[in-house]
Amino acid sequence: MPHRLSSALWFCAPFIVLIVLWAVFIPYFDVNPRLFPHLSSVVQAGIEGIQDGTLVQHISASLLRVAVGTVLALLVAIPLGVAMGVSPFVSNFLTPLFRFFSVLAVIS
Repeated sequence: MPHRLSSALWFCAPFIVLIVLWAVFIPYFDVNPRLFPHLSSVVQAGIEGIQDGTLVQHISASLLRVAVGTVLALLVAIPLGVAMGVSPFVSNFLTPLFRFFSVLAVIS
């Protein structure tokens, strides 16, 4: 049991350090709250979101989008990968398109 607690604390340590730095440095340097909000404002908004149920709604909507995107990606990617592996024509046709989009992701 002590090993698990120690592992959990080591896992949480970087997050705790970041939260402490956030709580100390944002007010110290007087950062514009529209650019980077104070920790207390974020905690208050989180508590309000939990109380009125909007936080759960937003989280579930985001998870639904991720699930739909994953299912669509798998339904398209697996057949396309098989088609590219089987047919040189499909592979030669789609390879330039995939190379373009892989480079485009680096630009943004």
